[in-house]
Formats: sequence, C-alpha cells, structure tokens
Amino acid sequence: MAPIGKISFYAYGTLRYGVRVSAGSIDGDAAAEIVTTPGPGVVFGPHVRGFDYDGGPLQGIGKVSFYAYQTLKYGARSSEGTIDGDAYEEILTAPGPGPAFSPHIRGFDYDATQVRSIGKVSFNAFSTTSYGCTVAAADMESDGAGQYGDGFREIVAGKGPGPSHDATVSAFDYDGLTIVPKTSALVDTTVYGINVAGGDADAGDVEEIAVAVGPDPAGPAHVSVWEWDPAVEY
Repeated sequence: MAPIGKISFYAYGTLRYGVRVSAGSIDGDAAAEIVTTPGPGVVFGPHVRGFDYDGGPLQGIGKVSFYAYQTLKYGARSSEGTIDGDAYEEILTAPGPGPAFSPHIRGFDYDATQVRSIGKVSFNAFSTTSYGCTVAAADMESDGAGQYGDGFREIVAGKGPGPSHDATVSAFDYDGLTIVPKTSALVDTTVYGINVAGGDADAGDVEEIAVAVGPDPAGPAHVSVWEWDPAVEY
C-alpha cells in the first residue's frame, strides 16, 4: 500500500479532533468523490465538504459545502449511496456524537448541480435522544430474479456511542418514496453503540452489513458481517 501524493490535505482550518471521511460518486462520473465531516469537537459544527480528484489535481467542490444540522457542535458523520435509484449517490448524514443529539439521519442530493435536502429522508433512527448514530448505505435486497440488489441502497444505522446504548443496528427502505423500517437486530453484547458499513463481502447478489464494536472501554476489537435475508453472522 502506497499513499497517493496528490491526496494529502487538510479538509478544515483546524488542528483538533481530526476529520471523518467517506466516498461516493455524488456527481455521477466513474470516480468517487471524497466527502468529509469534522471530528467530534465541542466547537466544530456539522460542516459537510466534497472534494474531486478524478486522477488530476485535487479540488474542493464549491457547491458541496454545507451544514447538515442547526448546531455548531460535535461535527457529524456521513456516508454515500444511491437511495433513490438514479445515477448519482446521495449523501447521508448523522449528527455528532454529542450528548444532546438525537439519532437524526438526513439525506442530501447533489447530482452535480446544487445540494438540496431530501425532505423525506429526515428521521430518527432510534428512540434514543443522545449521542447521535452511525450511518451507512447497502443494497441488501435482491431484485427477485437472481440479479444483484434491487437498484436502491437501504439506509443502515447503528446506535451512537452513549454509555448505555446497546449494539442495535436498524435498516430502512427509502427507494425514492418514503422511509419504511426494514429490520432491526442486536449485533453484539457490548455497550457504547455500534459502527456500521455496507458492502458486498461475499460476492453474492446483495450487499452485507459490516459492524464494529463502539468505544466501550471493556469492548474487544470485534468486527462481524451480517446478511439480512437470511440473517447470518460471519
């Protein structure tokens, strides 16, 4: 593994609390864009930024620079995925984690033009009221004909890192229409929430959910991969 010299940059004008990063083709070309959010510092707002590389000079995407929530604290998380079935991946966000932030997932379209919020993708993934949540996207549903996925990624959430939060993961259908809860499962015995990611781990016809233990002081570095239909842990 070797670094790409042209991709080495500071996403924000700060030297504290780091940065979170995700990637997705939000402008519809063959290359994924870099999406960043600030780390969980008490004075860092949920400022989402986008960067283009495409093999040439790294450039900030001027139109992808926005605050996902009406707060100036504790940063945010992001993930990308085609949740509405078009040729562009959407940006999904979750707040914080901050002690007073609910698990409020939001969705944003860019489609290589302007960022706009997706009004129907704005919901609380859990009944908890603190420490936000983690968020990912995965096409977990087959099209019924043995083909890969159904063309829409589902929204996946894990409870945020609250000291009393269990390791519950929930998934939601959107498919360009309305948010519909799909399934929910307790995936570990630890507390402090759970981290989630989506991808095709077994080269099958659907994507799986990878989960990793949250910052439980007594939690092991445990990663597992789950299928939702049928539910199988690897």
